[in-house]
Amino acid sequence: MSPLASPVGAKVLSALRWSATTRLIGQAVTWAMTIFVIRLLSPADYGVLAMAVILPAVLYFLNDLGLDVVLVQRQAGSDTIFRRQVFGVVIVINLLCALILVASAPLVAAFFHEPILVPILKVLSLQFLLLVFETLPRTRLEQGLNFRSQSLISLGAGWLGGLTTLVLASSGWGVWSLVWGRLVSTAATTVALNVVAPSLCLPSFSLDTIRHALSFGGIVTLERGAWQLFSDADKVIGGRLWSDATLGLYSVAQDLATMPMNRAGGLIASIGLPAFSQMQDRMEDVRFYLLKATRIISVLSFPLFIGLAVTAPEAVAVLLGPKWPAAAPLLQVLALIMPLRMVATLLPPALWSIGRPGISAGNVLIAALVIPWACLIGAQWGAMGTAIAWLAAFPVVFAITLQRSGGPLGLRMPDFGRAMQGPALASGVMAMAVIGARYLLPDEAGAAARLLLLVPTGAVSYLAALLLLERTALRETAQLVGR
Repeated sequence: MSPLASPVGAKVLSALRWSATTRLIGQAVTWAMTIFVIRLLSPADYGVLAMAVILPAVLYFLNDLGLDVVLVQRQAGSDTIFRRQVFGVVIVINLLCALILVASAPLVAAFFHEPILVPILKVLSLQFLLLVFETLPRTRLEQGLNFRSQSLISLGAGWLGGLTTLVLASSGWGVWSLVWGRLVSTAATTVALNVVAPSLCLPSFSLDTIRHALSFGGIVTLERGAWQLFSDADKVIGGRLWSDATLGLYSVAQDLATMPMNRAGGLIASIGLPAFSQMQDRMEDVRFYLLKATRIISVLSFPLFIGLAVTAPEAVAVLLGPKWPAAAPLLQVLALIMPLRMVATLLPPALWSIGRPGISAGNVLIAALVIPWACLIGAQWGAMGTAIAWLAAFPVVFAITLQRSGGPLGLRMPDFGRAMQGPALASGVMAMAVIGARYLLPDEAGAAARLLLLVPTGAVSYLAALLLLERTALRETAQLVGR
């Protein structure tokens, strides 16, 4: 039986269609609200938020000690004792996270020389009281590949949080609009998950059943923490060395560059882990789907991010307004590495599912050693120096990651290279076409007029080049969308 014709394959495609469709709709609305909010707020507001969310983001990845992955990987849906003990651990860890955040708020504020961080961090600590009730219903939906409900929940919560932020920003709440928007989104997600997949049970604070699982989960937690370390190292360094406004410009540029990856990364992890876990005894299927996903992600991500890089001056001027022109060159540089970061998100779910979390954790630890040092060096030349440090260091980390991951999965670096080659080359052709079209435009043409010409020029040139270079990947992507 073809992998695509298997029951798991059909479920994966259905999950991808539902998740991709709802997230595409959700992203269109979310991006629109985000752009309006950015136009209303100042770079300094976003600089304060960037500092405020660093510690909560680290604690979020520690809040269940990786036991959510264990629940999905083991398909432990009917083991009541196991789930009760997981719930007990989740309660304790989330309460500790909330207390840590409150207790450390003055220290964080002193480190960044920003007193307003104290009340902001105390408010953000409330999200951990909500997250106590999030792990069990979410893993229950993931175990059954029920992504229709999960996608709709994510869609609604994202809209509600975005709308809250927009209303408060319009009312002059400044950085607090961003803080409360995050909290509302978390609350909406948690409530909706428990309505759709009620999973409350009496917690058990014994570790008898989950003691062995904690070692697996601990590796996953280590990986998540290291991932957050290298992802936020630039903001930690910038928050210490730069002004709030400079950090805000860099943070918005990075958020715009990484927003598709952050949204798609959750989709990939939530679908990839349970899907690969159901194939863990059929390595041929794991390899088939991993390379297929690499081709599809490449077809979508290379033109998106390379296109964003070459049109950033016009896009920032039109969408973000007069406060943000300095973000455009930063966005150009940061967008160039995003296709590689998108492909890298495919590897952890595959490695976790076959019981090799140590390889995945090692990959992220390497990144956590290389990227912060590169950012520390680059930050001496300001925000642009940090962006260039990412551009120089991440391709090296990516190559090491592919080399280390290929062995356990039965794949070699050339296998991944062939999957990415066509879209990468076609995106290069697209970039040259866009740059050439820009030079043909008269100097008096405004940013909006240039953008209206450059975007369709890039889309047509990319599709034409991809038809010549990689029809298989284009056909697979079209079939996924059209099914």
